[in-house]
Amino acid sequence: MRKAISPKPRKPRPPLERDIQRSVVQYLRACGWTVWITSQGYRRDPGGTRMSPGIPDLYAVHEYHGAAWFEIKRGNLGRLSVAQEEFAMYHDAGDHGLRKPSVYVIRSLDGIRALGKNEGWSREVTS
Repeated sequence: MRKAISPKPRKPRPPLERDIQRSVVQYLRACGWTVWITSQGYRRDPGGTRMSPGIPDLYAVHEYHGAAWFEIKRGNLGRLSVAQEEFAMYHDAGDHGLRKPSVYVIRSLDGIRALGKNEGWSREVTS
């Protein structure tokens, strides 16, 4: 008699990018940030969005902490495009005489909470 093989339990898939983005926007606004959503849906051309290639999904400004760009990715599944990497490098390398915004890649609500705690620009907010 053959022993039945039980299937391996599936790993839970990470939330969809739009759900992560919704949570991140809600969290940032609760912490006093003004947030603009720059992701405008998809187009058929390579590069994917209606914005210029490389522009992150969110732009946020805080009265005390300045400005930041946020690129939302779906857990470890999401990868930065070449244009997104170039955009981030430009901001990291450029000195325009102004406090330039930082570019952060966010993969989960826990990720933005940890970032806020590390950067000192958030209070812990429950969602």
